Amino acid sequence: VVAALIVAAPQLQAAGPAKPAAPPDAAAAAVAHAKVKKKASSAKLTPALTKKLKVLPKQAKRLEATVKSLANQISALTGRVESLESRFATAVAAGGVGPQGPQGAAGAPGAVGPSGPQGPSGPRGSQGDTGPAGPAGPRGLNWRNVWSSGANYAKDDAVYYNGSSYVALTTIGTSGAEPGVSPDWGLVAQKGASGAGAGTITGFKLEISDQSVSTTADQNVSVGHTCSNGGIATGGTATVVNGADGEVVGGQVGQDGTGVPRSWNVIVHPTATKNTPVKLFVVCAQVA
Repeated sequence: VVAALIVAAPQLQAAGPAKPAAPPDAAAAAVAHAKVKKKASSAKLTPALTKKLKVLPKQAKRLEATVKSLANQISALTGRVESLESRFATAVAAGGVGPQGPQGAAGAPGAVGPSGPQGPSGPRGSQGDTGPAGPAGPRGLNWRNVWSSGANYAKDDAVYYNGSSYVALTTIGTSGAEPGVSPDWGLVAQKGASGAGAGTITGFKLEISDQSVSTTADQNVSVGHTCSNGGIATGGTATVVNGADGEVVGGQVGQDGTGVPRSWNVIVHPTATKNTPVKLFVVCAQVA
């Protein structure tokens, strides 16, 4: 319907507004109205007819709204047609519409904008997995007490002989290799000069001390062990439990206030800042 109205719009405009119909004869209209009224009063309305008569006003209103909407659309279309005709006439008068020109060159990139503010710190990540166990540290001394010519000794076995202590540098059988004479033995602590004090050495005891030392990477630190029960320190050695944490770079006997050697102190060169476990082995002489 809309398409037909659009096509017919020019003809409707050319034709102009509709002319009103000539008014009917008044006498004839009165007669006709009387006939219709008489017929309507004598007719009996059925329920279906009554229902339809009630619906007719609503349908008439919807039809009226539809007609108004179509009239508005026709008016808008007419305006657009008139605008197009005007533009076309202007273009023709100017020599016609030329072809579309080529696309212009791309403009230069704009300047880089300022950096945005730093975002907030992200949440703390979860704890990582436990790392693998580190390699086993170097083996310490195995104290075997007084040397015996008829005993077998394994590497790192330590003995006391003639006032000094020694460590086996290799496996030593019952060949009678004597500490201090055979190159198979290394000196741990040498016998000191005889002192002026009194007392008799009754035996030797290897005391082992496990200590945790607070270290700073690449800064040497000293740690020591004092012999128990008034023992005299004759020498010793030490090792860093985890070899990756550092190494022992020196050791010496420490004296008490009276000049008696009571302790063995070592110097550790650490590679990490942490609590570093150190194991000390001190040969202590028991005095009666």
